[in-house]
Amino acid sequence: MDILEWTRSELRACAEDQYKNFHQSLVPGLTSILGVRVPKCREIARKIAKDDWKAFLAGADDGCYEELMLRGLVTGYAKMDLEMRAKYMADFVPRIDNWAICDCCCSTFKFMRRDPKYWLSFILPYLDSGREFEVRFAVVSMMDHFLEEPYRELQFEAYERIFKPDYLWKKIGGTDGPKTDGDSRMSSGLKNSGSADSVSDAAQKNEAPFYVRMAAAWALSSWYVRFPQETEAFLERGTLDVFTHNKTIQKIRESYRVPAIDKERLKQLKR
Repeated sequence: MDILEWTRSELRACAEDQYKNFHQSLVPGLTSILGVRVPKCREIARKIAKDDWKAFLAGADDGCYEELMLRGLVTGYAKMDLEMRAKYMADFVPRIDNWAICDCCCSTFKFMRRDPKYWLSFILPYLDSGREFEVRFAVVSMMDHFLEEPYRELQFEAYERIFKPDYLWKKIGGTDGPKTDGDSRMSSGLKNSGSADSVSDAAQKNEAPFYVRMAAAWALSSWYVRFPQETEAFLERGTLDVFTHNKTIQKIRESYRVPAIDKERLKQLKR
């Protein structure tokens, strides 16, 4: 049995209809899902990474949610040199088509911390791609692996850049129905936010797409926990769109790591 046959057999054996239905409700438009839980996907990915991972990456079917997830996880887990990993990463990032694949895989890319200068130079161009999930990849990766003082102002400037009125967003087909955003590592949990109409309006006005705005709010709320004074000063600049600005404050105020007195003061910054 080759690696692809083994992988698909494992995925089918681990699929759960109840989890499939639950996860589909969190990722709008997701139809090609078997229903395999993330911890099991990670277990399978680690085994692939110790086996013929090149054959898996060459043949994985991106039409299957779990195989696309595994493509990202295996790229993170497999042992390879810097240049080869960058090649596989460059192949993977444009394939990301939903927040769940993006966020789960970004958290796996801990190799970025070993060579921060190299990976920052890899990440930053995606901020200017104009494509929703490529930009989200950049924002979430920087939050996950570069949440340190030397990278603070660089990231604040990045958020300002993607929210400027003259930033050119690529108009790609959206998904009907209410939008959801993971933020599963935040104390606020899973929230249902936005609507098809609001997303269409944003596209018409050339505003940042929903999943970029939610990622930026999530990242800035994480920055606030580490650097409250500096992050509050950034919010006072007023360079974010109203939705992202207010969503950031909401997420900060939902965090159990922020003192009540700060939450009350931040309420006054809402627009």
